Amino acid sequence: MSVAVKTSESNSMTAKEVISAIRTCLVNGISEIERAGKLYAQAITKDPSMKEAIQEALPEVSPSFWARFERVGRGHAIAQLVYDTSSPAKSLIKCPLSDQQNYYTEPLPYLSEDGSVLKVSLHYLGKDQVKQVFAPDHVRGIPEQKAWLEQEKKDKAKRVRDFSPDAPSYEIVKKKVRFLKDTEWDRKSLAQILAKL
Repeated sequence: MSVAVKTSESNSMTAKEVISAIRTCLVNGISEIERAGKLYAQAITKDPSMKEAIQEALPEVSPSFWARFERVGRGHAIAQLVYDTSSPAKSLIKCPLSDQQNYYTEPLPYLSEDGSVLKVSLHYLGKDQVKQVFAPDHVRGIPEQKAWLEQEKKDKAKRVRDFSPDAPSYEIVKKKVRFLKDTEWDRKSLAQILAKL
């Protein structure tokens, strides 16, 4: 069904009618993206030179869009993620199709700092939450998020220790010297360290 709404028409439409018309346009747009993606994927599979020809014919489309578009056409990504270039969506499109289908509309499990599990919409995840919730190729479950958080705490403590101006440049562990920073040593300083062993 085609829905044409002129600006003057939308002024006479009720809010419910406008919402319905917008919904219809979006659904039709997603269906057309899926259809066009399939045509694109089939064409470049049949003749790989078509990829360059199609992309040259449509220079207004970015290379990253074409990559996402191909994934939709091959059934590896949902069409909604073609347009959504937010950080959470970029992470979700790398996940299995079942995760994409589930978590594009349903909330993701998120382990908060106090240990409670929250359900958070993809569209409301912040930058740090995206890093926690998404592994490079899947959505992390709660146990994996907990492990990730623990590793992040360790890494952060190490970064703070390494970059603190008061942090020592070496430590002695089991009669061995471990250098913690890039530093230069003169003979006298090295002799002092060796004397501590």
